[in-house]
Amino acid sequence: MQNDATFSKASVEVSAHGSYVHVTAAGVLASPTEVRAFYQLVEEHLSRAGVRRLLIDARTAEGEPTEEVREASWRGLSRLQLERVAYVVSELQQLKATRLNMTAISTSVPIRAFGSILEAHRWLSSAERRGG
Repeated sequence: MQNDATFSKASVEVSAHGSYVHVTAAGVLASPTEVRAFYQLVEEHLSRAGVRRLLIDARTAEGEPTEEVREASWRGLSRLQLERVAYVVSELQQLKATRLNMTAISTSVPIRAFGSILEAHRWLSSAERRGG
């Protein structure tokens, strides 16, 4: 089952893909309220699918969120209590990937940034084969 949601400056598609939930995001969430609504939608899919792994494809997301939105996003991810999160950025956004990976080290969120969907899928799947 796939759900689409539109926010003031962003749109997302959320669907279950076997052992993980896949989110395709375009644009940027504009407020903590939108962040909460987004993560509520994601949580519904995770619960329905019975999985705790997430792939966020943000290759077409443009712009940078405000600091308030960024902090709300990290809190939202942390509350989901996920096993693994793969975050895909375009190859032109390697600085963003580095920042995300460094922030992940200082949080309790098991997230890793990738430059391709294939790499992200392999990482999520390798966790499945090893049992976590």
